[in-house]
Amino acid sequence: MVWIYGGGFMSGAAGWYDGSYLVKHDVVVVTINYRVGAYGFMCLDIPEVPGNQGLKDQYAALQWIKNNIAVFGGDANSITVFGQSAGAGSIDLHLYSSYERVFHKAIVQSGSAKVEGMFIHADYSAAVNIAQQLGFNTTDSSEAISFLSTTDSHSVIAASTSLGYWFRPCKEQVFDNVTNFVEQDSQNQYNPARIRNTPLFVGTTSDEEYTHNINEFLGNPFLDKIKTHYSLSDADLTRISNIIRNFYIGDEEISSDLLRELNDFKQDFHFQHPIDRAIVKYIEQGANVHQYIFAYSSDGSPVYHSAELKYLFSPQFDRLDESDENDLMMSNYMTTLWTNFAKYGNPTPEPTEEVPVTLDRATVDKRPYLNIEKDVTVKYRPFNRRMAFWDLFFDQYGVYNVLNTATSQ
Repeated sequence: MVWIYGGGFMSGAAGWYDGSYLVKHDVVVVTINYRVGAYGFMCLDIPEVPGNQGLKDQYAALQWIKNNIAVFGGDANSITVFGQSAGAGSIDLHLYSSYERVFHKAIVQSGSAKVEGMFIHADYSAAVNIAQQLGFNTTDSSEAISFLSTTDSHSVIAASTSLGYWFRPCKEQVFDNVTNFVEQDSQNQYNPARIRNTPLFVGTTSDEEYTHNINEFLGNPFLDKIKTHYSLSDADLTRISNIIRNFYIGDEEISSDLLRELNDFKQDFHFQHPIDRAIVKYIEQGANVHQYIFAYSSDGSPVYHSAELKYLFSPQFDRLDESDENDLMMSNYMTTLWTNFAKYGNPTPEPTEEVPVTLDRATVDKRPYLNIEKDVTVKYRPFNRRMAFWDLFFDQYGVYNVLNTATSQ
């Protein structure tokens, strides 16, 4: 099992994630590093820096693992990649890449290249702008890269941050003698020959984005989101945003009493529906998809983005409370499901005392999923009413979706 960490393609480290809970189930766990920020995802109109260097680092690590994992007791013919957030978005792009497939199964946690802001239009002037910020004046990207390659990395990162850059994957320009890793934009990825029969375990948390700060929703958040991400006339933006507002909060004024509904809008727009679209596309292309929603909370609080990680890894930034019997039980549930999938391509190959259910594959017409709470149960079609609303929206207006640029945060 090969872990690709998240962090918005701007931060993260393999060493934050301890595989001890997972290896108890007789698997080999490898966590990998890759370049992030300007070093990993600057996309330029030159063959030396076409973009997605971090994804190519991940690919190189997977090649090494395939060639060497037998020495560590692993099986080179049974490699499962798993990742969360930007790590999941990375896996989505690996699934569609024309590079040789060097893994066999994938667990995609709370991410997709279709998630809003996960994939960008490149800013080909980025290297020049960062170099100028550091006192080196040029209009030539190759000269700028040459300068930046000899500049202290902390200074490059600081200059990128001060200019508002947030580097992420992009569609690469075509150059002679350069093999592109990403050839399609994220909304239009389609490659049935590549996706067919791939075992996938895909899911989200029940409250991917949740804030208790009502100030985030003051003004007109419905109009603001649609205006930022869709190229529509002012009249259409007003009309459509009012429909969305009415769907989530009716005629009510925005207030703290509506935080649940407002957060549902936010997470549906950013995470739940883009990931749901990705799942539908996987199924349409013949992937073997199992789905989950992680909804467990030890204290009843919302189940945020990345909430499942403590039960798989107890990462440095969110330690598991090993004195809590319920948390330990959930860790055992989660690691059992995840390692079952790595071994068998199915998180529930047979009912057990720990997980007394079996989950069928998802189809276009029937969408069973594991609802992971204190008890693990099988339910159908998560957030069905909200997802149906956004299906109708995207069928009508998806063609007007626009990508962010590297300086849109």
